[in-house]
Amino acid sequence: MNNRKKEVIDQALQLFVENGVMKTSIQQIIQRAGISKGTFYNYFSSKTECIEAILEQARYDAALLRSELIIGKDPTDINVFANQIAVLWKINQESGLDVLYEEILHSGELELKKLVLRHRMIEFEWFSLRLCEIFGDEMRHYGFEAALLFHGMMRMLSFASKHSNQYSISMEKIASTTLKYLEKIIDLMVHEKTAILNMDKMNILLSVSTNQY
Repeated sequence: MNNRKKEVIDQALQLFVENGVMKTSIQQIIQRAGISKGTFYNYFSSKTECIEAILEQARYDAALLRSELIIGKDPTDINVFANQIAVLWKINQESGLDVLYEEILHSGELELKKLVLRHRMIEFEWFSLRLCEIFGDEMRHYGFEAALLFHGMMRMLSFASKHSNQYSISMEKIASTTLKYLEKIIDLMVHEKTAILNMDKMNILLSVSTNQY
């Protein structure tokens, strides 16, 4: 991605955070970014495609940082995993993407909701694969459900710490503690077969979601 396009993406994200996705027009993005309408449509076919580029940029940035974090370290180290997880959460919080996600998921915009859910699915799949590296191949049957449970716990803990002004609690600390909780749940899943989701059916959903992206 060229630098100019990235600047447009950054300006669009700021507008979406300030005004909301639904209340931000393409014309406003054009004016904020200081580009022509032709330049915008050279980069994106629609506002939805612009949002897709924003989400992709966040995932790309997270992937680079996650790769750097694991260099020269044991990939099965749970603390390394916690730090990798924290990367995307911090990007989402610092950029305002978490606000964007919530607005879209509570909107009536079906295409945008599908877009956000596809990105979530891709993140869950990454999480599942990392669980297999750390806890062994048997996690292949439980990884996606574990990813869902982890995401829910971490989301609520980060929400509570933020809205109770406990800013001293880092995303790394929240991720590390939530992983400790998850280890107990994983033990139940593997040894007591408590998993709820049918992974054969979930794998079909994952395949469709990632192939559409």
